[in-house]
Amino acid sequence: IKMEMKGFPYADCFVVEVRHVASCIGENDLKVQIGMTVKFLKPTVFEKKIRTNTGAETTKAQLKLLDMILVGCAPYAKKGDVVKKKKFRMPPDATLQKMDIIAERKLQGVGVRDYHEVVWSDKKPMYGPFLVEQGKNDVIVQPWESGTYEGDWCGETYSEKRIVSFSFMKQTIGQTLVEVKHTQQLRRIGNDQCIVQIKMEMKGFTFADCFVVEVRHVASRVGENELNIQIGMHVEFLKSCMFEKKIRTNTGAETTKAQLALLYMILKGLAPYVKATEGPAELSKDETEDEDEELENALTSDTPTTVARHPMKLPDPIINALRFVLAAFVSIFRTYLRPYAPPDLFDPFPPSSVEDALRSTRANTKLLEKISLKSVPERRRKDVSREMALIAKSIDRIEKMTKKSGSP
Repeated sequence: IKMEMKGFPYADCFVVEVRHVASCIGENDLKVQIGMTVKFLKPTVFEKKIRTNTGAETTKAQLKLLDMILVGCAPYAKKGDVVKKKKFRMPPDATLQKMDIIAERKLQGVGVRDYHEVVWSDKKPMYGPFLVEQGKNDVIVQPWESGTYEGDWCGETYSEKRIVSFSFMKQTIGQTLVEVKHTQQLRRIGNDQCIVQIKMEMKGFTFADCFVVEVRHVASRVGENELNIQIGMHVEFLKSCMFEKKIRTNTGAETTKAQLALLYMILKGLAPYVKATEGPAELSKDETEDEDEELENALTSDTPTTVARHPMKLPDPIINALRFVLAAFVSIFRTYLRPYAPPDLFDPFPPSSVEDALRSTRANTKLLEKISLKSVPERRRKDVSREMALIAKSIDRIEKMTKKSGSP
């Protein structure tokens, strides 16, 4: 079946091809299969959106047609024969497949409308109370705005958007105030699917401007009265960072823990909507209890998930000056001090700030000068004093640079 349309923008850019195949199996069994593809006749910037939405609409229509086919073929079925119908399922979410799926649960008897009303609508707000329960401060959840919005990372189009902001104190070098902004975009496909894309931005700590976190909630109808909830996560780096691996690991752990806590609240909120269903459930009672126990363990785990402290990034002139000081230290150490110094004289005590580093460097410089002058012949002492004076001037210049650049 070649399906052509006209009357709306970009209708001339594509056609839909649907194929029905009925095959004989054995002596008296019939297998009916339905396939679909969206074929583009010319390029369009909305190809991804057209493919997703048209695919969902066509799938729904073909499943209704399949119902009529089964009803029409029923008189021809012999007594005792069973007509098997495959459960309705939305096509896999393409964007979710690019992310790390961190949670998935199935609920019996809950519809997409129930899910949307309880979890995301302004009628029964859940996200604000969730953030307050997580210990966040200054929580502001703006109302949803309707319109046409495009996701920065996924490139998909959504029909609703809202901004959520809050802050919290983070343990780095002392307590640091972290400000967070969540941009939430929502799209619903009738009672079949609800997608919420969340862009999480932070500021207030080192390297916070290097990345954002993308979280995606996808709730899809399965069969007649089941709901499948999936949550995906992706750490997107905006610019190169030498601590990318560490940030990805620690931020992923933090986000996963928070999203599991949100899922736990979602399940509690949807509990009154769960209805008794006929036939075998997707998960047995024991399996559901096991998943509940795993979810509870993940939420109450004492495993630390705080994003690690990162050293301060210094301006290039300071780095170059420090390299000069280090080179001078190495040269003097190898020439005058190494043969005479005890092996444990320079055990490392890494500084935690620029002030600590400068203070430690000055103390070590004085110690180095004192020991060096005692360790070299009389004719070389002027050379040592001259080199140490150059090092002292370099350290003073570094201190002035850090004050001008506003480094802590």
